[in-house]
Amino acid sequence: MPKPLYLDGARSLLVALDGPALRIGAEGTADRRVPLQRVSRVVVWGDVSWNTDALLACADAGIAVCFLRNGLARARLLGRTSAIDSFASLWSDFLDRPDWRDRYAGWHDNLRSRSIRFCALRLGLRPSVLASAPERLLRQCLAGRGRTRSFLRTLNGIAHARATEELTNMGLDAGNTESLRIVPSLVMALQWGLLPEFRRLRPSDRLRTDPVAFFERRGAAVDYHLAEAIHLLRRHLEGLV
Repeated sequence: MPKPLYLDGARSLLVALDGPALRIGAEGTADRRVPLQRVSRVVVWGDVSWNTDALLACADAGIAVCFLRNGLARARLLGRTSAIDSFASLWSDFLDRPDWRDRYAGWHDNLRSRSIRFCALRLGLRPSVLASAPERLLRQCLAGRGRTRSFLRTLNGIAHARATEELTNMGLDAGNTESLRIVPSLVMALQWGLLPEFRRLRPSDRLRTDPVAFFERRGAAVDYHLAEAIHLLRRHLEGLV
């Protein structure tokens, strides 16, 4: 089963194409060879140089490559999609509506409210503070210094890459920048969905936890929140037909 490939350029890396695989090299170490068929998406940060053929091979294989800087998406390469499903068709029709931006903003606000409510309930907050406490908790986390803030920023970037991969797999047109408008909404849902998991960690564990490991170990929760958000958007689009 394909898995995400994370490339941390803390030590300079060079990615080249080696037949049907990516060859990843670093000075002083043996090259690593990763078959393209085993890669679902690539997330890159730090000093990582790419051979053009390697990038194009990812595009041809439908593998999304997301470049992060300070936990934020700096650039994305979206490969060609293998199929167009009903969701992609609904989204294309939706974009033809003159009021699609307002309609989408309304859906996003509804998803945000649902996500905050989920987060608050998981944190055991009283109904009277559902609207305000999660916002303060999130601001406190994001305003944290040092490793905690870096952890959350990197987690946000990883979630961005995962959401992009999901939409690409569903057949959305990678050349249509409006399709990428969905990504921040999905990242927002993941952010609220995973915040309770982060808050449950002991303070000492928060400092030691690797964001990639944290995200990957919660694959079931990530898949759930992505599927729920996309299901809600599909229902919203179907209701407008």
